[in-house]
Amino acid sequence: ESVLRQEVEQPVFTFEVDDEVIFKSSNEWGIPDLLEEELCTHIPRDTWDRNDDTNTIDSWYCQSARPFPTDREGGVLGFFTEDYRFENYWNNKKGTLEKLLREEWDGVCAIDFSIYWDYPKAVNMYQLYRSRWLARFWQEFGIKVIPIIQGGLDEDVDLILETLPRYVPVMATQCRTLNRGGKRNWSTFIELIDNTIQVVKPETIVIYGGKEHKKKLSGLPSGCEYVLIDSYMTKRRHRMKE
Repeated sequence: ESVLRQEVEQPVFTFEVDDEVIFKSSNEWGIPDLLEEELCTHIPRDTWDRNDDTNTIDSWYCQSARPFPTDREGGVLGFFTEDYRFENYWNNKKGTLEKLLREEWDGVCAIDFSIYWDYPKAVNMYQLYRSRWLARFWQEFGIKVIPIIQGGLDEDVDLILETLPRYVPVMATQCRTLNRGGKRNWSTFIELIDNTIQVVKPETIVIYGGKEHKKKLSGLPSGCEYVLIDSYMTKRRHRMKE
C-alpha cells in the first residue's frame, strides 16, 4: 500500500514522499493498480498550437510544446512525444510532481514510455511499469489521470489491457508512428482499439494524431466515443502555412 502523504500550503508545496514505494497490484505482473476515483473525466477536443484560440480548458498540451501560456487555465497535458522529453518525470519524481501540482491541470495523460515490437519483453514490461507507477504516484496527490493504450507485441496485449481498470471514462492513444517499420500498422492498431473496447470498456478514446489520419481510421469499432485531435507538430505546420 502507498505510504505517501500530501500536505499543500499555497503557494508552497511540502511533501512526505516515498518515491520507491511498491503500489498495490491485483495482477500477476505487479503492474500498479490505478485508482478509479482519480481517473480524469475531462475530454480534450483540440490541440494547443501556440495560438490564443486553442488556449482553452478543452485543449491538449503536448509536453514537447513547452513553455505553455502563462494565462493557461486547465486543459490536459499529454506525453505522446520523444522519450527524452519526459525521462525527467521518472528521474526526478518529486520535483516533477510539484510542477504538475503547480500547473493545475484538469487531467494528465499517463506517460507513453516507448514499447516496441522488437524490444525484449522484459524491457517492454519495465516501460509499462514506469508509466503506470508514475500515473498512480500522481493520483496519490489528487492529479486526475488519463490512462493510455500503449502498443507492443500481440502477446503484450493482455499485459497492457488486463492491468487497467474497467469502464474508464477517458483513455488516450496515438497513431503518429504507424507504418514506420516494425509490425504496428493500421490494421493492428484498429485491432488493439477493438481489444481495448472489449476488455476495458472505455467511454471515450482520444486519438492523438487521429485528425490528420481520419480516413485510415474509418474502420474504428463501435462501442465508445472517439475524439480525433491533431498532433502538435502537424497543427503547427498547418497554422504556419496559413
